[in-house]
Amino acid sequence: MGFSVCCIFFFQAENGIRDLVRSRGLGDVYKRQIKIQAQVQSIGYRLIIPDEHVEERQAEAQRKQYKKLRTKVIFAWIFAVPLMIIAMGFMHWKPGNWIMLALVIPIMFYSGRDFYIRAWRLLRKRTANMDTLVSLSTIVAFLFSLFNTLFPGFLESRGIEVHVYYEAAGMILAFVLLGGYTLHGQRAAEARAAAAAIQARKRETLTHQE
Repeated sequence: MGFSVCCIFFFQAENGIRDLVRSRGLGDVYKRQIKIQAQVQSIGYRLIIPDEHVEERQAEAQRKQYKKLRTKVIFAWIFAVPLMIIAMGFMHWKPGNWIMLALVIPIMFYSGRDFYIRAWRLLRKRTANMDTLVSLSTIVAFLFSLFNTLFPGFLESRGIEVHVYYEAAGMILAFVLLGGYTLHGQRAAEARAAAAAIQARKRETLTHQE
């Protein structure tokens, strides 16, 4: 008996919400939903109203993430290109090491920051993934190069030629970011297509109801 009453109550509530959407708008709909949930709970039942906009919010989040990643990719390559030119074309230019240091720092601490944050979180959980590999390789290359830039005489006094690998750290991050951007673009396109399909179904449903 109680189940039947609840079903009838929900059917009436659903019709009331549909009429409210047509006459007033979504703001009143949400207030009506809260009131209905309270009434159902007062008689010992729980009313779960599915979120019809979850797909749209997911698509919007995908678009925002895509734009953010695009900014980081462009930023990384702006610094990575001159970094590679100096590393390949001016290997024995003395100021080159300091210029490459200045170029790689923005790539690592802005464009590549998320890699290091995720790798640190994984390290605390005693696990690893691709972010760990990217972080470890770029940090080792950067620290070794920084040491040779600050203390070049340490290796030279032992008869070892000094090399720096700033371009390795910068280009690794730039290429990995570019690959992630391409993959994310495909997912964003799929999300947009899904959102468009949802909107089309909603319009079709409203048309049939009218």
